Amino acid sequence: MRRTVAAVVVGLSLLALPLMGQQLDQLVEEGLSIFLNDQVVVSSRTELEQAIESLKTAVQLDPVNAEVLNALSQCYYTLADVYEVEDEAKKAAYTEGWHYGEMSLRLAPGFDEAEEEEGFAAAVLLVDDVAALQWTYSNWSRYDQFDILGAVFRNDTAKLRAIIERAIDVDPTYVAGAPYRSIAAYYASLPKLLGQDLDLTLSYLCHVVDSGECADCETCPAKMDPICDEFFGNRVFYAQFYLIPSEKWEQARDVLASVIEDEIGEIYPFHNALNQQRAQRLLEEEVVPSLP
Repeated sequence: MRRTVAAVVVGLSLLALPLMGQQLDQLVEEGLSIFLNDQVVVSSRTELEQAIESLKTAVQLDPVNAEVLNALSQCYYTLADVYEVEDEAKKAAYTEGWHYGEMSLRLAPGFDEAEEEEGFAAAVLLVDDVAALQWTYSNWSRYDQFDILGAVFRNDTAKLRAIIERAIDVDPTYVAGAPYRSIAAYYASLPKLLGQDLDLTLSYLCHVVDSGECADCETCPAKMDPICDEFFGNRVFYAQFYLIPSEKWEQARDVLASVIEDEIGEIYPFHNALNQQRAQRLLEEEVVPSLP
């Protein structure tokens, strides 16, 4: 009798596998439907949250699906960066994004063993998934803004630098140069006593904007890849993290004005619209009051 029951259970389980596979495929399709050119494109918070719910259910069925984990990490980053207002809500969303991103990082073969034997930075060198690297970094670094003391005790500065340097090694062109933007902001945002370096910031931003300020501008990838100009975030980062801290107010005004006046285009519509708003805010709140 027991054998008969066991056989029935096994048979039913085998029958359920195709249904689970179909459910998983549908959930993944629903969750990824909001992505265009590796970026989230939504018309409302509700649309983003619906995608998150589909992706979270998909992870329950397939917890080692790197594409889904990376999408969740990016979605939570977008939720915090675009829609959340209160600090605690932002922190909670960045925490979730960091969690799913790090889950994806740790799918790299040998990661946990390398971390135990040689440390986190050595383990990160085993990761070849630029999306896992980029969105783990983005969420983790933003989370640390709300937990500065904890970041010091965790030695997060060194860990974050290892992650984003690895992203540059793997694919610096991801989302029109996101790894370059991130490491530029990293060096600009450090306190002066802890290594702030605006020259280094410029050297990274020169890969994604035609600044005309460095000796190697003739060979910068931005001149070879027009997509960098089409992603407005590159110019906003250039103004925010180099020109403004360097008090180059007139140049900052001109760069931000170029973002505001440019056509949003069809490649990065959601984030270009957001970056136009950010450019306007930087112009009004920081640049114009400081112009000579």
